[in-house]
Amino acid sequence: MSTKYCIALLASATLLSGCIEKEMIVKVPDAENLMFASNGDLLVTGGSGVFQVMRDEDQNGTVSYSKRSLFPDFKCTFTGLAQRDNWVFTACERRQWLVFTNNYLFAANLEEPDYQFQVISPSSNDPMDSLTIPNGMAFTASGDLLISDTNFFGVSGIAKATLDFDGDLPRIASFTKNWVGANHGLSNANGLKIAGNYLYVSDGQKVKRFTIENNGNVPIYVDDKDGNQVLNETVMWEAPGAIVDDIQTYCGGIALTNFITGRIHYVAAYTDPDTGEESFPVIFSSPPFGFDSPTALAIGSGPWFDGHDLLVTEKGILFDQTSSIGNRLSKVPMGVDLDDPDACLMIQAQAESQLH
Repeated sequence: MSTKYCIALLASATLLSGCIEKEMIVKVPDAENLMFASNGDLLVTGGSGVFQVMRDEDQNGTVSYSKRSLFPDFKCTFTGLAQRDNWVFTACERRQWLVFTNNYLFAANLEEPDYQFQVISPSSNDPMDSLTIPNGMAFTASGDLLISDTNFFGVSGIAKATLDFDGDLPRIASFTKNWVGANHGLSNANGLKIAGNYLYVSDGQKVKRFTIENNGNVPIYVDDKDGNQVLNETVMWEAPGAIVDDIQTYCGGIALTNFITGRIHYVAAYTDPDTGEESFPVIFSSPPFGFDSPTALAIGSGPWFDGHDLLVTEKGILFDQTSSIGNRLSKVPMGVDLDDPDACLMIQAQAESQLH
């Protein structure tokens, strides 16, 4: 089933307004996050589990999609996804009686046939339980796993877990709760991405960027282009009342999901060649409420999707896992190949045009 919405498209070096199709790929209760693994598998998390999306084609060539549960043991609110080598990791929060919670870290080996996620956090003194809600995930260049600690009622940061891969399953060797935290300017970390020497974080109504030093640390202060010491925090996007859920790096900029307005935005990063000043113009926006509380997005990959596709998880109404509002993974055809290197050139041209 597909639904028609009007959306802004990047075409040539301009933004054109047009109408495109939004197609539901598969139902995912309380859909939360997604990723394309290195083997091409499409993985999705939600309030009832973590799943692999499967594609079926009948003898008439009709294509349909389904999902395979990758952890059927018990229901858990699964959140972020990240991959290191052949291992994919996710986390979840299991709440009982609305009060008691347990957090878990999981891993699955993509090289195993019919792989499943297994709990790898310790059964006692689990450092994951120190987090309010383990959420977005990203791996550093050195192999440490970063986990955002989302807390809607207090200040939260980003934890760092060093993993030991020597056994049959990875294990947590060391854990630092607020590796990046309030001293860096964070208040409610959610989505995480690392690209080059930058750490990108969705933080409430903002998207922030932090510089990563060559030694892998994220300092509180850095020197600006004039040699002045400033807080290591660059706000790339902000909107009062917004809740930015997940983010995706692309062409030096950032794509984001605005949970409240049901919109997706793309924010370019443009540096003026004459002044060296950096700006972050918004050059892509979907229409308000075109998505039902979008939570994550990814450019198409693997055997069934490509750079012409944008995949979006839509959560819908909080705590509702059955209605037709959200609870799904959707596909949006973009009308341009986002894998084409020329797309980045078009983005820079559009950013320059908007700023001058």
